[in-house]
Amino acid sequence: MPKDQMMRFDPFYLNSAVASLDQTSAIEQQLTNEISSGTRVNSLSDDPVAVGENALLGSQLRLDDRFSQAENSTVGMLR
Repeated sequence: MPKDQMMRFDPFYLNSAVASLDQTSAIEQQLTNEISSGTRVNSLSDDPVAVGENALLGSQLRLDDRFSQAENSTVGMLR
């Protein structure tokens, strides 16, 4: 085979393939943890935005509960 037609090997191919396999393995582990625990967010570092949204929603739920209790109390006084 002439020198100019030799197959060229990308020296970074193996590093890239290993990095891709590592990333796939990490994603598989994360999904396995989510499935086994039944939750997507197990710690703040999993998804800080979702943790913040959860805190806001929890706060809103507590406000709604207080409003509902006040409403029931007022209705009870009117009877």
